[in-house]
Amino acid sequence: MKTNTFEILVAATLLVLFFCVSCGNPYDYKEFEKAPPLGMFVATTDFTSGSAAIIKDAPSFSVSQPGVSLSSDPAARSYNGKVYVINRFGADNIQVLDPKENYKTIAQYSTGNESNPQDIAFVSESQAFISRLGEAKLLIVKPLSGKSLGSIDLSKYSDGDGLPEAAKMVIVDSRLFVALQRLDSTEFYAPTDMKGLIVVIDIISGTVLSTVELATKNPATDLIYDAASSKIFVGCSGGIKLYGYPENDGGIESISIDIGKDEYKADGVLFDEVALGGDVLGMAMVSNKQAYALVGDASFNNYLVRFNPSDPAEGITKIWQTSSWIAAIALDSEGFLYVADRDFTNPGVRIWDTSTDTQVTGSLIDVGLPPYNFALIQ
Repeated sequence: MKTNTFEILVAATLLVLFFCVSCGNPYDYKEFEKAPPLGMFVATTDFTSGSAAIIKDAPSFSVSQPGVSLSSDPAARSYNGKVYVINRFGADNIQVLDPKENYKTIAQYSTGNESNPQDIAFVSESQAFISRLGEAKLLIVKPLSGKSLGSIDLSKYSDGDGLPEAAKMVIVDSRLFVALQRLDSTEFYAPTDMKGLIVVIDIISGTVLSTVELATKNPATDLIYDAASSKIFVGCSGGIKLYGYPENDGGIESISIDIGKDEYKADGVLFDEVALGGDVLGMAMVSNKQAYALVGDASFNNYLVRFNPSDPAEGITKIWQTSSWIAAIALDSEGFLYVADRDFTNPGVRIWDTSTDTQVTGSLIDVGLPPYNFALIQ
């Protein structure tokens, strides 16, 4: 069967969009409180090659480019003084960088051929979990070396393609929370009729303790834990309206957790796509009363919006609107919000002061290749 040019372009575009909405701010709320201001790691790519930049010295914001080579689809996490780059589609590996050696690659290991890794969650320097879109099992590894410590089978939660599409994760105390997107990988990751699912795992035994079904589809943002409210917040993108999915099947949700009692309950939709003005594509939280989301609509518009997670009745406040492609947002430890603006002619990083909701950079910060996502260096 022949494939025409239009079908190829649609397939490529959907894949790129899917990877875009699968990136975001790289920490849970407790880490945000404790992290020193060591700088923001920016993974950059033109989808042919990847590189990195470092932004530090807030609020004057200096930038450097260490010259490290990454894959064309990189995501980044930071743990205990190292940066872990998740080289995703077509690369299938974890790359460990050492900031003390000008971000030299000190280790690199495979996650399995065509496994498409999505996230890495750290228990300690001796144990981490890796989620993968292309495999139904979570990997358990030693994060610095990649040595296998086993795996956790999640195939029973799969959709019709036999994969659960495990994406973002967060660890709270002794529990690992894993978002399952349950998309159709045979149809360019189109949404299925299955809602998003959060799997709760005991990090000691590797046992699945519970599952929480969400009210909406495709949990695509980071899972953000707020200790003050004992809730995990997640943005579900559903089917992307820009690419022909008009249903309002996503939104921002929260999950109430009580680890002592092992009780986990979905709270329902806090903000649906009508209230948001489109699909939620990224999220960052200052506190349980101040948070931000990246929203995209069907007309190539992207919005940076503010909301109160504790009081949805306050509604949505639009901070900024653009026709540029915004790939990610993230917070640093001093309350500055970083925005990855992938404008086709003038890409770079924009920064907002969340105490005033004003952009503090007069122009874009040039980071070399277009910015893709961020990791707060800790």
